[in-house]
Amino acid sequence: MNSLFFYGTLRHIPLLSAVLGRSLEESEVINVTLKDHEVFAVQDEVFPMIVKGGRGATGLLIETISDEEVERLRFYEGGHDFDLELVCVEVDGVPHEARVFFPASGVERANGPWSLDRWVHDSGDWSVFGAHEELSYFGLKSRETVNEMLPMIRARAMAKVIASGEHCSFSPGGMTTKDVATLSMKRP
Repeated sequence: MNSLFFYGTLRHIPLLSAVLGRSLEESEVINVTLKDHEVFAVQDEVFPMIVKGGRGATGLLIETISDEEVERLRFYEGGHDFDLELVCVEVDGVPHEARVFFPASGVERANGPWSLDRWVHDSGDWSVFGAHEELSYFGLKSRETVNEMLPMIRARAMAKVIASGEHCSFSPGGMTTKDVATLSMKRP
């Protein structure tokens, strides 16, 4: 098993579950702070970045990540030029080694504070839908190919959020999404 520290959008458990391809048990998630690091918004993006130095980065430590889940995370984060580095976090005063996704040097520019709550409100739902689609290509398409698809993935994800709202159109027969099951799907 692998230990990873999550400081940004992947602190949103529905998103992390979508990327991992499984639900997380409450007992797997440990709230910790990574000392001497800080989280900032990324200029012109909805996701944050972590930098060395600062007041501490709040996040989640999960020590039950399988090797395949690490590869799924690399696939997902690879679309944003992030890669894993080793850090040390403390849990009840005991040091734990974990890996964390850092941005490639010079690729992203910090742009002030970042808020998980604000991100969940503004982008959480469509990000989860988008992650489900992105990870449906894991092992089937290259990361580069999926990167080219990101604008359409995002558009479909946002459309799903809108369609799932309470203002859906009238159904004379009374059918709802609960009456429909997807048997198969093929995207051109």
